[in-house]
Amino acid sequence: MPEAPKPLTPEEEKKLVEERLAKKAALQKKTARPLDYKESVESERLKQKELKKSGAEKRNAMCEELGRGC
Repeated sequence: MPEAPKPLTPEEEKKLVEERLAKKAALQKKTARPLDYKESVESERLKQKELKKSGAEKRNAMCEELGRGC
């Protein structure tokens, strides 16, 4: 039988709430529309850079897709 989660102290609860709010603010800032062309281009460059995979990541993804144990 699983144990009931232990109650959080007020300090722990406050820390969790602050972490959630910080994460939410970061996501909202990330999805906010840039004001001008320069900001838009910079935002797109950052987005593309985040999506770019390294050689090892590409190789692991290909092995996984092919079902091989590389």
